[in-house]
Amino acid sequence: MTLLLPYQSTRLLSQRLTRLHFWWVILLNIAFAGNAHSAVHIYVVSPTENQVAEAFVKRFDTLRPEAWQLSRVSTPPPAADDRDKSIAICLGEKMLAQNCTSAPESLVLALFVSKDRLDDYQAKLKAFKLSGIYLDAPLQRQAELTRLLLPGVTQAAILSSQPITLPIQEAAGQTFTVYQLDTDEGLPRLLNRALEKSDYILGIPDFSIYNGRQIRQILLTAYRHNKVLIGPSLAFVNAGGLATTYSTAEDYAHQTVEMINSFLNDGKVPEPVFAKYFAVAVNRQVARSLNLIVPDAEALQTKLELLEAQP
Repeated sequence: MTLLLPYQSTRLLSQRLTRLHFWWVILLNIAFAGNAHSAVHIYVVSPTENQVAEAFVKRFDTLRPEAWQLSRVSTPPPAADDRDKSIAICLGEKMLAQNCTSAPESLVLALFVSKDRLDDYQAKLKAFKLSGIYLDAPLQRQAELTRLLLPGVTQAAILSSQPITLPIQEAAGQTFTVYQLDTDEGLPRLLNRALEKSDYILGIPDFSIYNGRQIRQILLTAYRHNKVLIGPSLAFVNAGGLATTYSTAEDYAHQTVEMINSFLNDGKVPEPVFAKYFAVAVNRQVARSLNLIVPDAEALQTKLELLEAQP
């Protein structure tokens, strides 16, 4: 047995502690190096020149945490490595179809895509982490707005160019009836048939019907029947519709940040949802022409928000 002098014992202990500290530092550096390289890459996939996309990116950039790396691209985003998270935000159906269906390991959030189309993509791409925020204003919200403006209505006509399945069949004391366009009937006859049986037209984002070529015909036919168009968007209210709820690019950015935060926290792919942040637009000139006295748009928005906050 070797006898150590006191100073030798102290020096040996010091050497052992130094070696232990060295390896502890190495392990910590490895751990922190792993965390440092684990990044969240957000790719906004959008057309290169688009005002809506620019407004979305600007607002999203102000709301995102600094740790999120943000890029805007118009081509498929690069795949993430094993340590990084890659999230694609596809603005519009065209961007979704062309650029966001090649990386099943990444979360894809589709915005400005109708419920009908996004649900179709989700059914076809079951292996993908696909979610998003629907373009449509919720039927319930639009019907509640109509009830506040026209308390006596009970029948809403929904025009569609394709077979659709409505998420709900009635709301706010109103029944929704779908009138599908076919080549034999044509839009004028379809409009007259729908308006004869309904109190108003509830517009949805069906661009084969609601477009610049046909909006004048839709509005004039509705007025001849002393009926109104609710929705489908702010542009159609500006063109002569009575009112709508709508969500801005900034509203979508706010909700998208919330969805990504939720995904990063619990790892669960969120379900597609309707926009929860919204405003109300009313065409005062149309209201006056129909002898309607309508509340202020902000007051209508507040009432709708209170209704949606109820359990």
